[in-house]
Amino acid sequence: MRRLTAVLAAMLAVMLTGGGAAAAQDLPAVRAVLFFSPTCGHCEYVINAVLPQIFDDNGGTPIVAVDESLPPEEVVFYLATNGTLEILLVDVSQSAGSALFAAASDAFDIASNGVPRLVVGDRYLIGSVDIPEVFPGIVSDALIAGAGIDWPAIPGLAAALAPVVTVPTTTTTAPTSSTTAGDSTATTGGLPATTSPGISIPGAKESSIGDKWGRDPVGNSIAVIVLLAIATATLATIRRLRRATSPARRGLEVPLLAMIGIVVAGYLTWVETGGGAAVCGPVGDCNAVQ
Repeated sequence: MRRLTAVLAAMLAVMLTGGGAAAAQDLPAVRAVLFFSPTCGHCEYVINAVLPQIFDDNGGTPIVAVDESLPPEEVVFYLATNGTLEILLVDVSQSAGSALFAAASDAFDIASNGVPRLVVGDRYLIGSVDIPEVFPGIVSDALIAGAGIDWPAIPGLAAALAPVVTVPTTTTTAPTSSTTAGDSTATTGGLPATTSPGISIPGAKESSIGDKWGRDPVGNSIAVIVLLAIATATLATIRRLRRATSPARRGLEVPLLAMIGIVVAGYLTWVETGGGAAVCGPVGDCNAVQ
């Protein structure tokens, strides 16, 4: 009887561990790639306001795993997952992320360089309007159908996923799992991971004035020169008006136009150096209008 009890206990343990893991692996999952820029306000909105709700509706709060061998400022890939929905967030402001962005553009024949860009299956969505409007339906339909969606076929995606370790939400020890991207398979597991609950990445990472200036030194220099020139012309005009014997006959067109020019130039300078994003346009330039 004791021997039979031991055998049954062993069988039960196998069912609860190996069998349960196999069943979990058989569950459908939706996997997608989101390209973002840390200085893009639209990217920040999608990451902080849109994705958390989609995760909550499809499996619950995710964890975010990164390659812990890198210092935080050099992390490019962030894997947000709750087991049902997995999204690899790619920082395009760094060379590895920019290279994967270019590979995705070539693979899917995407003309726009705008971010945020989300690639799911054989589709792509761009912007803070299309992503929240379309992506939730894609996820829901795929999970209801029971098929899920595998990683998009982007050259280099498997290599990007390989060092990113995923862990269950209740522990910090990574299990062994396989992740397929395109024609390649990346295996992650057996290593500790740096993770955090919820989506917490440098979406709102602040850049210094020098960093912002360096992104477009020519444009920034022109904006400042124009601003200084307009300010100088305005001051000179005001001085001439004060010295005039009959200032009432002088028109106000020149100072008025000068003031308008100052406002416009000041706004453009603030956009370039202060981080105000008009529209997230080409990669690395969130102030360019598409």
